[in-house]
Amino acid sequence: MLGHARRKYDESRQNDPARAEYVLGQIQKLYVIERKAKEDGLSVDQIRKLRLEEAVPLLDELKQWLIDN
Repeated sequence: MLGHARRKYDESRQNDPARAEYVLGQIQKLYVIERKAKEDGLSVDQIRKLRLEEAVPLLDELKQWLIDN
């Protein structure tokens, strides 16, 4: 699902590069979190904890940015 959203913002770079780049940067941070979980071989519970600690704050920030912008 994240890939679908990323694709749309990638396409919007031509229309609104500053906003598109911001969102794409935030999405990239989420990909880094997921890659870390995979590379570290985390358990389901560890992945959940990692997402709660690192991904949820990023998503909350992105949500507020989208509302404000």
